[in-house]
Amino acid sequence: GKLVSSLIFDSICKNDVLKYCHSMSSTVKIISNSDLIGKNEYDKISLLTDTVNDCYQTKKSILCITDISNLINFSDLGNQLYYSNSILQTLIAILKGASPFGNKITIVLINDNEIINKFLYKYVDLY
Repeated sequence: GKLVSSLIFDSICKNDVLKYCHSMSSTVKIISNSDLIGKNEYDKISLLTDTVNDCYQTKKSILCITDISNLINFSDLGNQLYYSNSILQTLIAILKGASPFGNKITIVLINDNEIINKFLYKYVDLY
């Protein structure tokens, strides 16, 4: 079965979500904007997959990604949307995937872009 639970939060409540994540007794990993500085597409995919694999090593983990727009290199230029499809597909695979070890991971996505929120809700079974 699916052992990944995912949540999307608006960036307005970002600090509250981060405080809550740290208050849990679970292992908490955070991918923030500062982790993405100077990283190309391949490096971002590697950071994402390595962090998720680290989370799966413990029984119960929380992964918090603080800016999906920045992670996928999103930009909205008029009628055209630009983003990294390979990073987005990696993120979707992680959100839809099950743990290879049977351990649970909660993924918290923090985002302030309504277009990305609608896309994720449409194409990923978030609950």
